[in-house]
This record gives sequence, structure tokens and C-alpha cells, in this order.
Amino acid sequence: MAVPTVFLSAATIDLKEWRDVLHGAFSRAGFRVLTQEQSLQSALGDVKRLLTESIADEVGDRRAKAAALGNLGLAHYALSDASKAIEYNGQALLVCRETGDRRAQGTILSNLGLAHAALGDARNAIKYHEQALIVTREIGDRRGESHALWNSALAHDSLGNRPEAIARAAAALEIYEAIEDPNAAKVRTTLAEWRAT
Repeated sequence: MAVPTVFLSAATIDLKEWRDVLHGAFSRAGFRVLTQEQSLQSALGDVKRLLTESIADEVGDRRAKAAALGNLGLAHYALSDASKAIEYNGQALLVCRETGDRRAQGTILSNLGLAHAALGDARNAIKYHEQALIVTREIGDRRGESHALWNSALAHDSLGNRPEAIARAAAALEIYEAIEDPNAAKVRTTLAEWRAT
């Protein structure tokens, strides 16, 4: 069986980080990843076709399928298509639950929260961030826990629930500072602004 190929265009991806995330996930899933002048949309089409053909299922690697689905969700989120991001992340979450991959579940739940927030659905965003918070605490993922708290704070604030937003942001800041995460500065600034108003 030929090694599937995914083409990612550096010109269509704003951040090197996105390209690296996608490259790593597709590589781990058994795809040969080349960076050429092809649009991300076209690359997504190739990946969707490959997933439809159940390549990950053929080799029995459900985690690879979950990773590919999750990364399709990330790519759609990066392209401002939150509805498609929710669709793919929802599929990835089902596979992660089947495989028992709790770390991936935490990540996917957070991504679902972000996608719902992007659609202006703060209530569902909070629901997913709270689920992510439970998972990340259970597995001891401090970085994931801080992200879930911060994203939940943003969603609470968008609903006008400033006291809960401040409590969540303060908890996130405590962890960000403890693990020396660069997000601490942004959270610290926003928290000061919220407390001042």
C-alpha cells in the first residue's frame, strides 16, 4: 500500500505552529507530509478522502484516526469554519472515548469549547471547557487545566458573568505562573482589567 501524502502550504497557514501541529499529527498517523504551494483547502480535501477510505481503520489504528479527525477540526478552526471544526472534533471525541485516550479527550473537549465560543455559543463553550477541566485534572495535565480555566473564564465573561470569569482567570493565572507558561502575561493583564471595571 502506498504511503498517503498530504500537502500543506506554508503560504496559507498564518502561524508556523499550526503547520507544525498538523505536520506532526499527520506524520504520526502514517501520512507523508510535504510542504508545497498547494492550498490548505486542497490538502484538507485529500485528508478527508483518505479518512473516508478508512486508511486508519485498515491498519487498526483508532488513535491515528482520532488524531487525524482532531487535526481536521483544528484546520477548520484556523480557517474560521467553526461548524466544521465542531463536526470533526465531535467525531474525534467519540473515537478517543472508544480508545480511552484521556489526554486526547481533554484536548478535543477544549477544542470543542473554542469552536463553540467562535460561533458565539458561550453556554456550550463552557460545557465543553468544564468537561475538559475534569479530564485534565484527573490526568494531572496542568497546562491543559490552565487552558480550560482560562477559556472558561473568557466564555463566562462573554455572558456577563464577570465574578465567575475573574475566579476562573485567577485560577488559570496561578497555574500559568507555576508552570512558567507565556500565557500568564496575557491572563494577568486581562484579569487586572476585569477587576478594575
